[in-house]
Amino acid sequence: WTGRLIAERNPSAISKIVPIARGTDFADFDPGSIDPERVSALREKWRLDDRAPVVVNLARLTHWKGQPVLIDAAADALRRGLDCTFILAGDEQGRTAYRDGLVSQIRSLGVEDKGRLVGQCDDPAAAMKLAELAVVASTEAEAFGRAAVEACALETPVIVTQIGAVEETVLCPPDVAEADRTGWKVPPGDSKALSDALVGAMGLTPKQRQLIGQSGRRHVTSAFSLQQMTDKTLDVYRSLLNGDQ
Repeated sequence: WTGRLIAERNPSAISKIVPIARGTDFADFDPGSIDPERVSALREKWRLDDRAPVVVNLARLTHWKGQPVLIDAAADALRRGLDCTFILAGDEQGRTAYRDGLVSQIRSLGVEDKGRLVGQCDDPAAAMKLAELAVVASTEAEAFGRAAVEACALETPVIVTQIGAVEETVLCPPDVAEADRTGWKVPPGDSKALSDALVGAMGLTPKQRQLIGQSGRRHVTSAFSLQQMTDKTLDVYRSLLNGDQ
């Protein structure tokens, strides 16, 4: 996505563009390395029942991260019979009015018992580990979208919006076979489409979500590792030093 954007704005640079995806140290996002005590600590902190299915959104509180869209979608999904708790975790960074607006929205929709703003999360890996599903609801383009990759690395299926580079990190039909699905994509700002995706994803069996999560980990660890980022970056330097460009 970034490469296409640069090419559109500066066509003369097309031959020199080398896309290199941001790398993640997957040692920090290995599902086998997350101590269950870390997950339990978050459940206790967020007052979650041990049996409560959780959908998590990890993003700072700002309008383009799409929290209002997610709240509307969650309320609609709950009205349709979905039974889970929605956690919106992120620092307000001084945007008190925005946070207060989200609280008012949750109250006005009558979902205070199922929708929670929990503030800054200092253990995102544990948060994604405890969740059955992660959501990236951004309404403006992001240059990469780390949260989706980290969720996939922890074998947590993810719903993302089809905008910016974040949609490149998640695979779903028709771009891949159903067996290779790692999540779902919805149009940005479309609460009904997001509600449909939430109901569909949470309507799967735990085993089906597990298989999607495993596909997600295979995909991101092969495509977005720290190693691939450093290797490709060094390849560019070697190419330049050899006079190839």
